[in-house]
Amino acid sequence: HELIAGSHTWLPVVALVIGLLMDILLIMTLHMTQMASQRAKEIERANRQLQVEVAERGWVETILQEALRKAEEHSRLFDLSIDLICIADFEGYFKQLNPSWEMTLGYTREELMSRSYMELIHPDDLEKTRVEAAGLQENRRRSLAFVNRYQHKDGTYRWLCWNAVSNPRAQLIYSV
Repeated sequence: HELIAGSHTWLPVVALVIGLLMDILLIMTLHMTQMASQRAKEIERANRQLQVEVAERGWVETILQEALRKAEEHSRLFDLSIDLICIADFEGYFKQLNPSWEMTLGYTREELMSRSYMELIHPDDLEKTRVEAAGLQENRRRSLAFVNRYQHKDGTYRWLCWNAVSNPRAQLIYSV
């Protein structure tokens, strides 16, 4: 009987310890819940960012595919045109030529691009060609129906009529 009677004195202490342990567990549970909630928000934020990036990549991919398609169309136009089409720099060298140049002047594109186009101009047309090119380079961005003669590989000359537009920033002249 005394053992049971003595245990009653410890009962409030045990209850206090259990209460403290319950408080600690409650605080830990609340803290872990807050951490889990914060982590869930971070994951949700990261997921939204990934969704945006995936959407942007899809958008960029679509734009790149469209640009590639247009570049292929322009390349076909450039390569299949019977007109002479070229891009030349302000130094007087061809940067790009379509195949019609080879058929019209008899030189390969590599031969034409390896020297200044001024070397092909008829001597009587050199000065007016220099003036026209200088105008395109300096202040006038267009040249319409400019006529000069280019030397064929066989030594004869071909009359050509040009339309050109320049891009001073890129220092290029685009001609047909």
